[in-house]
Amino acid sequence: MRLAFLAWSPLVPADSGYRLRAQALLRHLPAEELLLIAPAPEVEGLRHCVLPSPWTARLPLPLNRQVLLFQGPTQARRRAVQALRDFRPDLIWAEGLWAFPPAWDYRQETDVPVVLGVQNIESIAARKRGRATPRSLLLQRLERRAYRRADYLVACSTTDAEQLAWHFDIPAERILVLPNGVYPFPQSDDTGWDFETVPDENEKLLLFIGKRDYGPNKEAIQWILRDLIPELGNLPHPIGVLLVGFSGSLSAFYHHPHNVRLYLAGRVVSTEPYLRRADLCIAPLFSGSGTRIKILEYLSAGKPVVATRKAVEGLELEPGTHYEAAESASQMAETIGRLLDNPQQALEIALQGKSLVEERYLWPRLITRFYKDLQRLVAR
Repeated sequence: MRLAFLAWSPLVPADSGYRLRAQALLRHLPAEELLLIAPAPEVEGLRHCVLPSPWTARLPLPLNRQVLLFQGPTQARRRAVQALRDFRPDLIWAEGLWAFPPAWDYRQETDVPVVLGVQNIESIAARKRGRATPRSLLLQRLERRAYRRADYLVACSTTDAEQLAWHFDIPAERILVLPNGVYPFPQSDDTGWDFETVPDENEKLLLFIGKRDYGPNKEAIQWILRDLIPELGNLPHPIGVLLVGFSGSLSAFYHHPHNVRLYLAGRVVSTEPYLRRADLCIAPLFSGSGTRIKILEYLSAGKPVVATRKAVEGLELEPGTHYEAAESASQMAETIGRLLDNPQQALEIALQGKSLVEERYLWPRLITRFYKDLQRLVAR
């Protein structure tokens, strides 16, 4: 099967959930021929129709130039459609809502089926505490049109699949599920850091990974600074809180207890050194959709995880077995203290989580199995 893969964002470097998932798909989809149509820079080892890189300034929708790459009669959209005409695929995979327009253009010309990957249900992610906003209503309108036009939707979890069916009235047989995955955590002695201050060996290091320009991550970072760190000040341990992916200045509401030190790292080449050094990983997420690759990365590294229900949504994890659940700052601090006081219990939870990830959430196995199902659907 000849497969064309459309992406609306550069896929290099792989420093976000969107890019990690897209690169894994490109690496493991066993298509006979594969064409990537995406902005620069070029992805090595792939046949790549390189589109001009969009200006990546983060502006409010719909003024984000990266989002608008294929919206309207743009040069990138025309070039993508021409690349599809030249390649003549058997199937088009548009990864994300914003990659759909050129796929739909070609679909109208040829009836070649289109698969639309839904990493996030954008309108749900845009809502604030369950309330509709003008932005979420605009996104819902755009999503409804694209989701109904695509031949198949690929959700990241059964939870997202149910929400797609419910909110957009999509028949269940048109919604497929491909969970997010990870690769086995590499065995290495690399302990390099991207910032000068190295945590003291006596400190218990708590790690949170997440780019601040993604709304749910920004909300989580503010919660850590405002609510969690003061509670950690009540624990009898010297604690370091490491935020990887953080950029910008600290908010004025940050209070620094005597036993807690804060370490900040912006965009990093690899998260492995930080995962290797961490004693425990936290995921206080309260909004968003999709399955959280960061949770799988934490577990794959063999780290005990304390997370909210929202952070593990869509994953087959049992609280108390594969991770520890906490919803409030006081509850999370208490759970962290208990795990630090009982290293054997923390180790058992970490090993259970790591075992589950290696059994169910490794990329090669997930994508190969999914592609066979996809082939049968397209043939039918």
